[in-house]
Amino acid sequence: QGERQLIATGRFYKPAWSPDGRYAVETNVEETELCIRDLQSEERHCIDLRALWPGSELDRSPSGTWSADGQVFAFQLFTPDSIYRVYLVASSGALIGLWEVPGRGDAKLFWSPAGQLSP
Repeated sequence: QGERQLIATGRFYKPAWSPDGRYAVETNVEETELCIRDLQSEERHCIDLRALWPGSELDRSPSGTWSADGQVFAFQLFTPDSIYRVYLVASSGALIGLWEVPGRGDAKLFWSPAGQLSP
């Protein structure tokens, strides 16, 4: 069996694999949607980033990080008033958490061995 590849198609690109290889996060070309795709069922669950915080933009590098078990994806949105929010999304596509941090956070997000998220 050969190695599986995820190829950007249509209006989605920049895939990020979950550690278990079951899911991939993608953004659309306009970077207004973040989608989690289940690679087994081919279901895609999208979040409209404009609705989360009007006027915000998706952090482009990195776009986010998966938890070690592949069940949660964390990503950042920055706003013009120098506040950023970290969103937690379950692999099912459900928004499950929000963390607001004052000041421009340019640090990468990372998961500790205990499963805690740190900016």
